[in-house]
Amino acid sequence: IALIIPALGWLVALLGALFSIYLLNMGLPFTMKCPPEKSVGYTAVTIIVMIVIYLLIAFVVGRVSLMSGMNPYGAAFSSSLSERPTRGNFAPGSPGAALQSYADSLQKASKQMDTAQKSGDANAQGAALGAIVGAALGGNTKVESLAPDRIKPFIPDSLAGLPRTSISVSRNGALGMQMSTGTATYSDGGQHSLHLEIADTGSLKGLVGFATGYAGTEQDTETDTGYEKIYKSGGQLVHEKWDNRGSYGEYGVVVGDRFSVKVSGNASNIGELKSAVNALDLSGLAALKGEGVQSN
Repeated sequence: IALIIPALGWLVALLGALFSIYLLNMGLPFTMKCPPEKSVGYTAVTIIVMIVIYLLIAFVVGRVSLMSGMNPYGAAFSSSLSERPTRGNFAPGSPGAALQSYADSLQKASKQMDTAQKSGDANAQGAALGAIVGAALGGNTKVESLAPDRIKPFIPDSLAGLPRTSISVSRNGALGMQMSTGTATYSDGGQHSLHLEIADTGSLKGLVGFATGYAGTEQDTETDTGYEKIYKSGGQLVHEKWDNRGSYGEYGVVVGDRFSVKVSGNASNIGELKSAVNALDLSGLAALKGEGVQSN
């Protein structure tokens, strides 16, 4: 129900995930017989393993598709395999190198947690848990998402010839993680209306960058009534979806490996939605990709 309101939906989903982590932490001493004082570290390692396994599965499936010729990047990936150094490490800049770096960050954070647990220092344990969360989110950086007044200028008064009828901007956070969103509706007062959503992924920036740059994210589905595609264009991840029955669609892009920009609504064709997105100040938004980014 909460997902009906995007800015509220992600926060409710996050709270649900946090409560799941709490239950896992409470239950491990009983189900796995681990010492209660080590349940926090056990919980953190369990979550890390889950994330790594998920990414590895996605990575392997994507690479199998590439090497089987189903993806235009297959040849490039095969080339990167042949260029791999003989000492066993992946070639710099390759998908394998990115995954290896990600795993190294998780391992380093895990060792920090182990040391903190042995010290018995609550502050050190809290810092170590934060390091694990940061590593699991995809990098060694902490990101403060844009303030609402920084997002608002990218929401125009009119879009595709339609006047803006509503606007909302917000920033929400929990456990040191932040995300900002800006939404607006444009309508002629009749059946023609568009919905704009700009999201600063904030603390999830690392994972978004990994998905955009290395994970081989791609989809192409066609039905009797429309289609849905996810692909890369000009270095950006693009998602487009169209339904012929209701002349309704969505067109979105990931800007600067951090910002998600999407326009949805009724239109004559997907080209109108694409034009609406491209009419926004995407370059100005991309220029802010480093704002609020701090190294841990």
